Amino acid sequence: MLAAADEIDEARAVVTIAAPAEPVHVETQFGDNLDAIHEQGELEVKLAGRPFRIKKQFLEDLETSVIRRRVETLRRALLVMHSPVDKIVNVDNAREIYQAAKHPKSFISLDDADHLLTRRSDAQYAASVLAAWAQRYLPVVDEAKPLENDQVEVSETGLGKLGNQVRAGRHVMAADEPKRLGGTDTGPTPYDYLLAGLGACTAMTLRLYAERKELALDKVSVRLYHQRIHADDCSDCESTGGQISEIHRDIRLEGDLSDQDRAKLLQIADKCPVHRTLENEIKVRTQLAQDKPASSSIFLRGKIVSQNQPNADYSDIKAVFINTSLKKDGASSHTRSLLSVSERIMEKNNAQVEHIHLLDHQLAFGVQPDMTEHGWDRDDWPQLWKQIGAAEILVVGTPIWLGEESSVCRLLIERLYSMSGLLNDKGQSIFYGKTGGAIVTGNEDGIKHSSMTILYALQHLGYTIPPQADCGWIGEAGPGPSFGDESDAGPVGFDNEFTQRNTTIMTWNLLHMARMLKDAGGLPSYGNDREAWKAGSRFDHQNPEYRS
Repeated sequence: MLAAADEIDEARAVVTIAAPAEPVHVETQFGDNLDAIHEQGELEVKLAGRPFRIKKQFLEDLETSVIRRRVETLRRALLVMHSPVDKIVNVDNAREIYQAAKHPKSFISLDDADHLLTRRSDAQYAASVLAAWAQRYLPVVDEAKPLENDQVEVSETGLGKLGNQVRAGRHVMAADEPKRLGGTDTGPTPYDYLLAGLGACTAMTLRLYAERKELALDKVSVRLYHQRIHADDCSDCESTGGQISEIHRDIRLEGDLSDQDRAKLLQIADKCPVHRTLENEIKVRTQLAQDKPASSSIFLRGKIVSQNQPNADYSDIKAVFINTSLKKDGASSHTRSLLSVSERIMEKNNAQVEHIHLLDHQLAFGVQPDMTEHGWDRDDWPQLWKQIGAAEILVVGTPIWLGEESSVCRLLIERLYSMSGLLNDKGQSIFYGKTGGAIVTGNEDGIKHSSMTILYALQHLGYTIPPQADCGWIGEAGPGPSFGDESDAGPVGFDNEFTQRNTTIMTWNLLHMARMLKDAGGLPSYGNDREAWKAGSRFDHQNPEYRS
């Protein structure tokens, strides 16, 4: 989970319980079986007294996994739970994980618990602490508005094949089927709810009658079950063929009651409103609800805001994010951290996303498509252009230096300009039908100025720029932490709502624009077909008479 957490968008926090600092630690538990596993391909071994079948591929995966590096860049809240007397995984592993992690992080000692928390009390303690800790990192959800007019709403939850959520008034419950019937047993079955309704109604009716008649009824319990029987086996049923439903109801009455009181209460049980409903003629009127667009719920400051989710498919949209940081190592780039926010939104919506750290490549200076044809020994631009030119979306990320975009960003713009002579099959600039945006980070003023420069250049080349196609983050003026740096309150800038909002808006506007352009086949060519202009067409432009 430590290795995978950063790849899971929905993950807000991570908890380890008795975890090793590195997966390769597990090999120490195999002892003399290591060689046998390598030789035979797989072998059954015992860990903490339990049998496990271990394959050779598992050992190879352990040897190539480096968890410490993942922990250092986890960007999630972390809770480390470990017993100081763990004989399987020494508590020093917890120390290594904790020291490698950035804040927010916490450590909880599990005292004298064993490795697998086999004592129920230890497992319950760990679960209760985990639940309390996790509340800080989960969204606060207001109670849903109660349903009106005694309505009940049932909707699928996505938990298993048959899991449903039942809402009645302000109450929320689960409904499911047992595993033997294809469910996951996350809640009572539909017939359980039917019986529960009859049972509850019976108990309430008897309680109200007993109070009105001042009977010494201390407690009512009702146990029910449902079955299907043949009508021929029912002596007091109207049906004469096929199967019918039969509900058995056993009522337990506690208190100082006479035989006459008990007999009367048994009579009253049949007067329960639900009982009458079930025995009377029932008509179920069914209709299709008015179709509405698919919606999602966004948690914002503890409130649920309903949003219409677009039905568009973005799987054929390709986006290239280019980081023009001055840092040679892209992983340590602050601009990379903000670019990844937009990247994850696009990936979550099935767009094809590629990331380029420009300093990983050697670009020659100049404004020709291939500068090796103009005196340079090496130029990686032609290969990069294959990626950029094939994308419908281009996002340029840059840090701010002296109020301007980076020198690497300026080089990128110049090399994009070198392709401006290329035309598409409609005689337009090769950049027509594509859309672009800008992401800027720094700790000095210059977000809007840098975005203006980048977006002007992109539109001049032929990119279509949607509304609000830029976002960024800046810290306080002067030296200080940059976006994503660790602080006692967590990664700097991650909680900045202005940055979160604008990054999300930019990302979706790019997706919307790319989808519209692709569906429309790009921009119409009338008036911008350079080949037609070259051939003499002037697209309604009025020339002076002396030039006609």
